[in-house]
Amino acid sequence: MDNTKSSDDVVEADVMVVGSGAIAGVLVCAMASAGLRVALVGGLADTTVQDGGVLAISAASRPLFEGLDLWDDLAAQAEPILDFRVVDGVSRLFLHYDQADLGFEPFGWTIANNQVRDVLTARLAMKADGVTVIPASVLSLDFGTDGVQARLTDGRQVAARVLAAADGINSPTRLGAGIGVIGWETGQTTIVCDIEHATSHDGFAYEHFLPGGPFVVLPMTGERASVAWTERHLKALRLLDMEEGEFLAALRKRLDGVLGELTQVGPRRAIPVCPQIADAYVGKRLALVGEAALSAHPVVGHGFDQACRDVAALAEVLADAARIGLDIGETGILMKYQRWRRPDAIATLVAAEAFNRLFSNDFAPLRFGRDLGLALVNKVAPVKKALLQRVTGFSGEVPRLLRGENL
Repeated sequence: MDNTKSSDDVVEADVMVVGSGAIAGVLVCAMASAGLRVALVGGLADTTVQDGGVLAISAASRPLFEGLDLWDDLAAQAEPILDFRVVDGVSRLFLHYDQADLGFEPFGWTIANNQVRDVLTARLAMKADGVTVIPASVLSLDFGTDGVQARLTDGRQVAARVLAAADGINSPTRLGAGIGVIGWETGQTTIVCDIEHATSHDGFAYEHFLPGGPFVVLPMTGERASVAWTERHLKALRLLDMEEGEFLAALRKRLDGVLGELTQVGPRRAIPVCPQIADAYVGKRLALVGEAALSAHPVVGHGFDQACRDVAALAEVLADAARIGLDIGETGILMKYQRWRRPDAIATLVAAEAFNRLFSNDFAPLRFGRDLGLALVNKVAPVKKALLQRVTGFSGEVPRLLRGENL
């Protein structure tokens, strides 16, 4: 039974979530687990669309999905990452991690974006108590003293105490609230696609740094892998425009036989690399989540995990406030979320940009220094472990949902 109060024209909830991606769905589940009434405006994107996107869920984020009772359904379609290697150009020096470095547990799992949305859609279709899904768009928003009200394209209105915007990098909600961003052009574009290959990947992932940008391969279920190939804009556009056979040949050359013969390439997508962070994570009765708040360079592969931390932190802040009868949309409450998440986001943004500038060039002195650095980190166990903890998300103040605890 749905506990959100509603009439034919007005839906009342504690939290209004705006968005149609995986993070919007996870956010709804997290808020509902805290006993909050939630209205999802937008619904989740069509799960039949094969967009070539893959999400990487680190070991640190797994407890969130376990606590929300989503993990079993996700794990059935996910591929564990058991080993990964970082290589710089043509150097023979590298940084390598295997399962022993994390107690023989996977570093993470990869799963197709549309499969994650499929699991979430099925969960939301169960019409859990306190959840209303509204497949409509926002026409206008009114941020008032006591709450926020949205007028929708289907003629209905939603009234809530707070709005959580998970509507992507070009967030219309963020724009409408007058929150700016700090961002820049990198001159790079990432080509994303899935491939089928003849040789088993055995759960192996690797990141190959090249002058144009990182070339990343992540294992997927079966004899499949996800490729994220970052290059300068013009070269990336040429890769996007290639006929399938020509693109396969370019991939074979880049992979250098690692996965054997390539038999198929899925749809290719081009994603301009434009890192940015919102000037503020919160506004009047508003909190930004996921790419609406932060979009870092894909060189660190942290995007989905950062968004999961946003979800867990915001859900905890609002749940704690609601438990003692406070107004969950009050500015002081929302500022707790900003103070928790924005410093970590800034650190991630800066680290990703530093990595990109350090490795996306062919300057000989830098190349020598970074290759030596990779080799030293690979040999010095404490440094190697510290870097692993940062990469896998085991650092900083961890929200309860990510510690395997209830809200």
